[in-house]
Amino acid sequence: MKKTFFLSFLAAAGLGTAGHFLYALWPNALTALIAPVNEGVWEHLKLLYFPPLLVFLFLSLRTAKPRRDFWSGALYGVLLGPVLLTSAFYTLTAGFGVRARPAFDIPLYYVCLAAAWICAFGRIESGGAARFLGALVIGCGVLGAAFAVFTAAAPPLPIFLPA
Repeated sequence: MKKTFFLSFLAAAGLGTAGHFLYALWPNALTALIAPVNEGVWEHLKLLYFPPLLVFLFLSLRTAKPRRDFWSGALYGVLLGPVLLTSAFYTLTAGFGVRARPAFDIPLYYVCLAAAWICAFGRIESGGAARFLGALVIGCGVLGAAFAVFTAAAPPLPIFLPA
């Protein structure tokens, strides 16, 4: 399981890194939905949502874990990543005056992805989130819908503005 954990993390990190440039290379409505269209915090949350979801979808086809345990842990991680990034970014920038720049943003992305990945695999192994599967599915659906809505019509709030 450790090899699967590490390789799947690398796959999600690689997809997220590549996804950062997807809209610039191929601008259209589909890539706008799944990739950042500007340098705003909200847009970068997509990189902690769509690549892990895709990797977990692939892993779900190959796992021996009960589906309920697998998906509850996976969706827990998918929801946790954006929460961690938003919390850490605003704590560091607004709370401690750290200036957002690539030398800060890129490591923060990988740290939040790694933390979400560790928590997801912990929940997959333990089955500890299985009783919340319905709420996790709804939460992931709401977040996915929010990406669609706020990509098309972002309100003038700081989280949606380019950094």
